[in-house]
Amino acid sequence: MAGFPATFAADGIDEIVVAFVGRSGAPLDDEAPSMLVAPSDDAARWRVTFERSGLRTGVDTSNGRADLVLHGSASDLYVTLWNRRTPDRLELEGDPALLDRWRGSVDLRWS
Repeated sequence: MAGFPATFAADGIDEIVVAFVGRSGAPLDDEAPSMLVAPSDDAARWRVTFERSGLRTGVDTSNGRADLVLHGSASDLYVTLWNRRTPDRLELEGDPALLDRWRGSVDLRWS
């Protein structure tokens, strides 16, 4: 499969993480584990926090630590976050069980 241009894929990641999956309004659980999505070819970063009440997502500007950091091209991250590819093209730094948790709880569909 040919990859997507980095700017297109980064925009797609933002749409998945912020618009499709994101939610707001609940207080942040400071003890909840988090996953950072960090493309190697784009400056944007996104954080997914796995709270008891569900996922909290958004653009990450903190440059803080995460329990799992996903490194790879924006294209590979985009397709992986869509659950259309295994993460074998990504570098995982931290707890890979969080990516399994994402893959088990996020079901993106057009309807």
